[in-house]
Amino acid sequence: MDSRGVISWIAVLLILSVSMSGCLLSGSDQEEQEIIDAEDEFIKEYLREQMEKDNQAAAEKQDDIGEKSIKEEKPAKKKRVNAEPTTTTSSTVKALEECPYECCNGVEYLVKECGRWFACVNFTCTDIPCPYECCVLGMYEWKECPNGIECVNYTCNREPCPRDYECCNGSTHQVRSCEEGFYCVGQRCVSEDSDGDGLADVVEDNYGTNAAKRDTDGDGLSDYHEVRVSGSDPTDENTDDDRYDDGADPHPRTIDTADINVSVFDVKVTVNGSLQLALANYLDFNLTIPSNDTEVARIESNVRVENNGTDYTGYLRYNYTIRYWCGQGIDVRRKPFIIDQYHGNTTNTSYSVGVRANFTGLNQSSVWEIKRVYVNRDERIDPGTRYTTHMRNTIVFSDLANTTYAAIASRRRCYYNITVEDVKYESY
Repeated sequence: MDSRGVISWIAVLLILSVSMSGCLLSGSDQEEQEIIDAEDEFIKEYLREQMEKDNQAAAEKQDDIGEKSIKEEKPAKKKRVNAEPTTTTSSTVKALEECPYECCNGVEYLVKECGRWFACVNFTCTDIPCPYECCVLGMYEWKECPNGIECVNYTCNREPCPRDYECCNGSTHQVRSCEEGFYCVGQRCVSEDSDGDGLADVVEDNYGTNAAKRDTDGDGLSDYHEVRVSGSDPTDENTDDDRYDDGADPHPRTIDTADINVSVFDVKVTVNGSLQLALANYLDFNLTIPSNDTEVARIESNVRVENNGTDYTGYLRYNYTIRYWCGQGIDVRRKPFIIDQYHGNTTNTSYSVGVRANFTGLNQSSVWEIKRVYVNRDERIDPGTRYTTHMRNTIVFSDLANTTYAAIASRRRCYYNITVEDVKYESY
């Protein structure tokens, strides 16, 4: 850089210094004084950086010119003996030309300055970049505050962050930062969410889930959904251990199971009175015993099946049992004759038939199983299902092998009892 360029830069600096001094003299507030001093230093530093960049560019260009001239220089001729010495002068200094652009900094061309409050950048007069949060004056490039906030002394005049906010990011309120490892989202401090499932990493650590995996247990529900929505276990694919994984379970915290109820109603018994008379004659007078296929009674009933649960069952099994029940003190036979319950090959506990005055009775209530029908239904019964099955059974004399003939022969205080037992179905 020649002396004229240096003098030009010094002149620019002096002009800026005098201008800033005028600002200093006109201001009386200490805060404004500090801002103006800072502006002065910023402008000087900005111009120094621009000068250094221009000088570096000029030096690089000059080096290119020198290298080119060296390559084009021809070899010197050999001097002849007794030749007269000659003197040559050369100069690589090139005079600067007039600036052809909007402005020049005196490096490649003569200095051409911009107007007040403008800087020359790449041969163009431009505003000086705003070094503050906002600039709404002519000294710097225009820079507004967001969301219509007022710019006061180069600072966006935001309202304080409300107390009920965990944090403020500075867009509409003054900044209130979160602790380390957390960031502000919607006025709440949350930690990083590595897997993007909506559940912060610190929360996932508390629940034992994988912070790098959206669905830790692979049940089809995200960790966030299980923790914040369904309340199921995000580390167990089947929280309630029923038939369904949590992703397919409408009630992931409640066991879905079938609840089958089987009941008997509308029982109708038709007794063969002739058989009862034949049994009495057999017991009292040792007459002919009835044949095995002799019909004793006909029993009809309805069996209702209901699923009151929240899940289906794939099968249903139960025993439809027919028993004969007699109460205590039954008048079994008129003659003082002792019969025990082993009569008829029974395997139950023996109860003696004793004499009371002129009749024979049982000492306590007795029940004899006559017939058991095993019902097996391999069919699906959905929740809310209800159906009825009509049952028909015939009791013959051979079915009485496990009961007492004397009780069957009696007509008083004895009846047939129908029950459903051993109900089994698919449940959890």
